This record gives sequence, C-alpha cells and structure tokens, in this order.
Amino acid sequence: MTKKGVLQTLLIIVITLAFIFYIRKNFNQLKDAISIRPSFLAILALLNLVNKLCLGFKTNRIMKSFNIQLSFKEWFGMSCVSNFYNYLAPKSGTAVCGVYLKNKYDFDYHKYISALITTGLITILTSGLAGLAVSLFFYLPHFINTIIFIILFAGMAAGSLVIFLMPRIKFPKSGFFEKINEFFESWEILRKDFKTILVLAAADLLILLSVATRYFVIFKMFSLPVAFASCILLSPFNIITHFATIIPGGYGIKEATVGAVSTLTNVSFAAGALATLSDRVIMMAVAFILGPIFSFILLKHSFKAKKEGSPS
Repeated sequence: MTKKGVLQTLLIIVITLAFIFYIRKNFNQLKDAISIRPSFLAILALLNLVNKLCLGFKTNRIMKSFNIQLSFKEWFGMSCVSNFYNYLAPKSGTAVCGVYLKNKYDFDYHKYISALITTGLITILTSGLAGLAVSLFFYLPHFINTIIFIILFAGMAAGSLVIFLMPRIKFPKSGFFEKINEFFESWEILRKDFKTILVLAAADLLILLSVATRYFVIFKMFSLPVAFASCILLSPFNIITHFATIIPGGYGIKEATVGAVSTLTNVSFAAGALATLSDRVIMMAVAFILGPIFSFILLKHSFKAKKEGSPS
C-alpha cells in the first residue's frame, strides 16, 4: 500500500473512532434520526435529487459553451455517477465523467479541468456572497460570531473573484507549454461567457438553498429550534468541502467542518456533525441506487454511439 493509501486508512480509522464517541454520547438523538418518518425521508431524498439535477444542469450548460449538446440521461446521469464513485475513491467520479466526455465527444482533459476550476470558483464566489448577505442582514444580534462569518465569507468571495479576474498568462507555443496555453484558452471561453456564469451562479444558489433546507428538516427531526438563516450559514461549508478532500466522499471532513462552524451559531458541534452525518446517510442511499443504474446507461450509451460512428 502506498503512503497516501496508509494515510487515508489511518484518517478513516481515527474519524470513525471519533464518530463512535459522538454517536454514543448523543445516542438518543441518533435514535430519533434512525426512526425518521417517511415524510421527512421523502423530503430529504427529493432535495437530494434537486442537488443532482442542478449539478447535472451545470455540466450541460458548460458543455454548451464548447458546442457539445448532452441529453438529459447524460448530464443527469453523470451527476449521479460522479456522486456514486466519489464515495468509493477520492475524485474518482470526477475522473470517470472526464473519461466519458473524452471517449464520447473527444472533449480534451485540459478543457475538462478548466471547466471544473471555473465552476468551482463560481461555486465558492456564490457561496461567499450568499453567506455574506445572510451574515449582514439576518445575523446581527450575535455580533462576534457575525464578524467571524463576515470575514470567512468575504474571504471566500474576494479570493475566488481575484483568481477569476486574473489576466491570462501566455506561454511559448511549444511542447508542454502548448497544453498550458490550451488550458487557458478554454478558461477564457468560459470566463467571457457572462450569461453562462450567471446561470451557473443561479444553479449554485439553488443548491445552497436545497442544502440549507435539508439541514433545516434534519434539525426539525432532532427537535432542535434552529433558524433557517443558521442553516444557510452552514450550507456553504458543506458544499466547499467537496473541493479539498483526500478521503472518499469527504468522510468525516464534512462532518467535522460543519460541526466546527455550527459552534459559531446556536447549534452545538455534536448537533451539526450528527445532522451532516444523517444527511450523508440519505445522500449515500440515493447515490448507491442511482449511481450503478446510470453507470450502466452511460456505458451502454457510449458503446452505442461508437457503433454508430460518433466521435470517440
């Protein structure tokens, strides 16, 4: 096993032990989560599907910028497949989708990476601006905590905006540098498509609100009187942990991050972590149902296209 594999295994063991400790300490609350009413389960599953639809829609919109038209079963299917495989190995779902686009539409990997970076920056920017707005207009009674949130969200928004507005760097048109230039050319295509940027930001805002609603429903399930504004403040941290994780599905990292941020609101660390863990269980259930189904559909779709003479 490689050093990276050993590190991942050790982290998973440590995080699992930490969760066992918190589950034992909050067993009564967890029992309530396990005995979730069908109505709550249906709402959470539906909101999870909204996330997948939005993520797939973003992929479809990005591909249109490169003159590639995806069908519904492709863009929604890739969202499901990506989510499913990311639970099996870090970023593996992202890689699978990149391979599919390369094989089916000859969409170069450097273009795919530039699209991922662009959408990531837009997501962070949208999350930062939304969190900043909520911090300023809905959370002023908790002045110290509000200042912390303002700093965090302003940093997210400013940092992503600075990177997004950086002037294009041009390298010599030869060898390895030629691929770097092609990467920045793809970056320019997306960065100058203002309409697409607005559509992606709107989709990110919808995702943020759906995640916040999931938290709100789960806290209701735990009989915790948590304001919806608090859930909106927590949701960006649920989302951005996807971008920096070395553990499949961000296992433990998301729970710990949201739990830590929860202490800045009127929610305890344990409640925030347990809410995120409950959300993960439902997300995984949906992912492990839809992921294999769409893996088969996309694989079949790809082979059919090759047989008919489509680009590969």
